[in-house]
Amino acid sequence: TNSGKVGLITAEPGLYPLLTGWENLHYFGGLFGLNRAEVERRAHPLLEELELDQASLALRSGGYSSGMRQKVSLARALLLEPRLLLLDEPTSNLDPLSTQTLHAAVRRHADRGVAVGLVTHDLFAASHICNRVALIGGRVLAEKTLEGARSIPDPGPLYHLYAETVGT
Repeated sequence: TNSGKVGLITAEPGLYPLLTGWENLHYFGGLFGLNRAEVERRAHPLLEELELDQASLALRSGGYSSGMRQKVSLARALLLEPRLLLLDEPTSNLDPLSTQTLHAAVRRHADRGVAVGLVTHDLFAASHICNRVALIGGRVLAEKTLEGARSIPDPGPLYHLYAETVGT
């Protein structure tokens, strides 16, 4: 199988700005032995899940918003069907709508068996995405296993106000 073992997302998406979204996905997929047809087969459900439209992926990624770049970065990492997904502050520069979409997608992949390592300052997100958390300050200060199902809940009236004002 051409599945990658580790997918990585950082605060900086690491896309080539002169390439379109599709060209970025094809390039990085090709580095792991995926041909164009396989990249597209794997990408289509990810694009739907991440609320990325086909027309936007035909544009150069240098013109994308922070949220769009980070969604393409997550799609790129998930193309490899990783067993481990490492995320380092993946939503640090994102608006609430993009943050919600990214968190929900990560949680769905965790529910499908992908191990997720998340570094974040967002304790709300960590409590809903993660099964285990560790607070670190130069060393592990505290560690806790969270009981019950993990899910991205309805974030409440402020989220809805933002979504209605800004749009999707």
